[in-house]
Amino acid sequence: MANNLAIMRTLLPGITVGDALRQEILGNVRQILAKANELEDTQSRLLIQSSCLDAVTGLEDLIEQYGLDKAETSKL
Repeated sequence: MANNLAIMRTLLPGITVGDALRQEILGNVRQILAKANELEDTQSRLLIQSSCLDAVTGLEDLIEQYGLDKAETSKL
């Protein structure tokens, strides 16, 4: 977690914690979805896509619940 804080502090001024989390997590989700699209097994692909949707929905819920779109990374 300390490394993540250091990374967030170096981001552009004005970027929010919510934005930083989206960048990091959605980048990983995009990679997972790209790999899932290569799967021939439809059930596995749909399960992975559904899990990614759940993860993104959970992320947005947390960002909203804790007001992370209002917290600037420069103030961490």
